Amino acid sequence: NLLYDMGADPELRYVTEEITLSGDGPEDIFRRLRKGRPFTQEEFEWWRQRTGESLRREGQSWTYASAQKMAVLSWDPGQIKQ
Repeated sequence: NLLYDMGADPELRYVTEEITLSGDGPEDIFRRLRKGRPFTQEEFEWWRQRTGESLRREGQSWTYASAQKMAVLSWDPGQIKQ
């Protein structure tokens, strides 16, 4: 509210992040997707089940495709009145 009171109008943008991976099998793709994520075994099993819904077999290879959308709220500091 402080920025708005100073004359800056909020700006709302929607951002989409798309991830596509191909691999020899689900385990190969899970390994690459999990890299850097500190899951417990229970959390990993839940994540793996959810991620598995985005796997598709295409001939001899497998493909994972996911699109995540988020809203980003920002202000232009140039609008702030002194």
